Amino acid sequence: MGSHPYGDGFVLPLTHGTHTDWYRNLMAAGDGALDWKGHWKGRSYRLERPELDSGVEPMWVWPASERIMLQSAGIHDFVWLHQRAEPGPREICHRQQLLSAI
Repeated sequence: MGSHPYGDGFVLPLTHGTHTDWYRNLMAAGDGALDWKGHWKGRSYRLERPELDSGVEPMWVWPASERIMLQSAGIHDFVWLHQRAEPGPREICHRQQLLSAI
């Protein structure tokens, strides 16, 4: 099943529910990385702000055949991760000033 682009990030099915170590660690950390192969070429994404989504909307990002498998397996929980915004030049400059002041 893997992950699929969704909104401003990616959505992953919680095939084993919310009691898995990886899900708990992700929620505790509040961010993580995803290596996604996608349709064209692989890329690593920094993701943040994980949200549990138990609605039907994330289900629609999967092709029909995979959607049927998810539904028949009783999977209805997903985690939505938002893509981390890259810091702009102003933020980078401010960080450098703070570091040089230390």
